[in-house]
Amino acid sequence: MIYQIVVTTLALTAIYSLIGVSVVVMFRATGVLSFAQGAFLLIGSLVFYSLANSNLGLYVSLVLSCLILGVIGVLTYLIFFQFAEFDLLFVSLATVGLGTALEAGATLIWGSNLFEDPTLLPFGAHHIFGHFIVTDSEVLEVALAVVLIVGLVALIHRTPIGLRMRAVANDATLASYSGVRVRGISALAWGLSAAVAAAAGIGYTLGQVIDPSTLPGIGLVVFPAIIIGGLDSIGGVAVGSLLLALIETLSATYLSSLWQDVIAYILLLVILWVAPSGLFGSKAVARV
Repeated sequence: MIYQIVVTTLALTAIYSLIGVSVVVMFRATGVLSFAQGAFLLIGSLVFYSLANSNLGLYVSLVLSCLILGVIGVLTYLIFFQFAEFDLLFVSLATVGLGTALEAGATLIWGSNLFEDPTLLPFGAHHIFGHFIVTDSEVLEVALAVVLIVGLVALIHRTPIGLRMRAVANDATLASYSGVRVRGISALAWGLSAAVAAAAGIGYTLGQVIDPSTLPGIGLVVFPAIIIGGLDSIGGVAVGSLLLALIETLSATYLSSLWQDVIAYILLLVILWVAPSGLFGSKAVARV
């Protein structure tokens, strides 16, 4: 029992971390808190489904899906939000409507039926250290999360682009006076955020049934992990995702799945009472 709990927790942590990181990347780069990640997650999984059924293979379909969602994220910003980047509260609230619109668009294109991804992995059980049983999809989920998160951390903290992203999030007006192309950096952040959300959706639904009516909700389920870890901390989101995944797994195993969200939000309230900025968030982050 304990071995399966560990494996399930790690697999969920990988998916939650990717979704959380997609939110944090946009917040750190633009100051916008996006509530549309569930929609990007859904569209990413449906695009992957369409490409995979065109016999492009697992990895080609995965990369192309993330690139396509990245382009959609950039276009979304350029078409709807580029002239409102200084009104961060407005943009954050508007992402709720954006998510609804994107989900409706996905329904118009793909319909509302259930979709089953083609079998692109053997999905066989592998024994590790004698007790841990993992599947190929779980290995891919964890590997995908590690690669993308490490890459994004390096981008934000080790490159000039990352420095510009942080400058825009800190003070867009001052950054523009310093020569930073605010709209270009913001468009890049929207693209990265949508692409990472797509990767999370693909990893979560790989080899499973895609349910357009429930899948977008996962984008909101992960918010306790984001707040617990800290809105501006990628590493904190990973820790928060681990706590959330562990709580959900233990609750489903020993209590009932009905208790998962209740316990998660109780933990969130306790953490906010003890550390209002989250476990690893900057104290300068303001919550409304």
